[in-house]
Amino acid sequence: MGRDPDKPDPAVRDAAFSESDAQLKAIFACSQDAIGVSKAGVHIFVNPAYVALFGYGSAKEIVEKKVGDLIAPGERPRVVEYTQRRAAGNLAPTSLLHPTPADAKRGTWTL
Repeated sequence: MGRDPDKPDPAVRDAAFSESDAQLKAIFACSQDAIGVSKAGVHIFVNPAYVALFGYGSAKEIVEKKVGDLIAPGERPRVVEYTQRRAAGNLAPTSLLHPTPADAKRGTWTL
C-alpha cells in the first residue's frame, strides 16, 4: 500500500515548516517596528525594536511582564478599551496616537 497522494509527505511538510519558522523569526527579529506578542495580558515574545522602545536591555527583561506594566497609568484605560474592542472583533486603533481625519474616514489608523 502506497502513500496517500492527497496527504503531504511528513518529511517535506516538516522541512517546509522549519523554513517558514526560520523566515518568520528573522522578520520578527529584524523588523524596525516594535512587535510584542502577549497572551492573557502577559508578554510572551518581543523583538529588539520593542525592547528599545521601552528602554530595556533585553527581551528577557520584558517577557513574562504584564503588558499593562509598560503602559503609562493615564493611558491604561484607553489601551484596555482598544484591546477589548479588538478581542470582540471590532475596529480599534493600532497605536496610541489619535487618528487623523483621513484615517477616521477610512476606518484605519496609521503612525
